[in-house]
Amino acid sequence: MSIMLNKASLACVAILIIYLAIHNIERLALVDAKNATSNTRTEITALVTPQPSKEASALFDKVYEQYKKKAPRSKPKNVPKKKSAEQLKQERLAREAKQKGRLNSILAGDTVLRLKAIIENSKGKNNTYHALIEVRNTKTKKTAIEQFDINSELSGFTIVNIKDTEVVMKRTLNNKPQQLTLVMYKS
Repeated sequence: MSIMLNKASLACVAILIIYLAIHNIERLALVDAKNATSNTRTEITALVTPQPSKEASALFDKVYEQYKKKAPRSKPKNVPKKKSAEQLKQERLAREAKQKGRLNSILAGDTVLRLKAIIENSKGKNNTYHALIEVRNTKTKKTAIEQFDINSELSGFTIVNIKDTEVVMKRTLNNKPQQLTLVMYKS
């Protein structure tokens, strides 16, 4: 049997259509009522803020004057004295001497060294490696990325070995041999 031929389904459809028509008319009427009330003018009154009395104002001014006066400056406690150039140089040399093992950056005099990349050149059976190292001068703040090979000199270091992600460097500092490994990242 078709839905349209059943009396119960026809009654339900008719009731649903009537309900939807009434509902939409109510919604449209509410929108019109809102628009009608929004066009009315309202009176704007000025907001009056509380004003202090003359006595309170004089008291505020008197207290304010106390804080306006400059207090004598005292020297701050625990301020480290400025170090001389010689002291700074000695500290830097001590930090350089303490360096050991695998490092992300190496301090060498006025330069900081960081390994940026390793380049492998395959020529037949012989593979040659080149290291791209960032050389940053701490005094002039200039940075350059330079290419180095095995046995190259770099800020007092000699490059001994170049591997996939690290460069082994040697030097003599204060008559003591120092071997450091400059790595791209620590694992």
